[in-house]
Amino acid sequence: MKLNVDQEKCIGCGACVAIAPENFDFDEEGLSKVISDEVTEKTKSAEEACPVYAILIDAESNVKQFPGDKSTDRQDKKNDDYTDEDILKEAA
Repeated sequence: MKLNVDQEKCIGCGACVAIAPENFDFDEEGLSKVISDEVTEKTKSAEEACPVYAILIDAESNVKQFPGDKSTDRQDKKNDDYTDEDILKEAA
């Protein structure tokens, strides 16, 4: 599996770094960067916690698009005024 952060979407909130520090760290601009491609449950929680849907977990033959389309449950929750704090609590 390959792990990516869309630098154009990332706002540097630090949710992924807090949840999966073995996978993510901050770059010199304060945005998230991948430091390990090893996908764990924490990595998946970090992907789900990203408030701007900037994290992509890419399987070899099953490419997953960046989340955020209107059909995802998480997007519906974001539309119902979920705060970043709510998302972090949910991911913990």
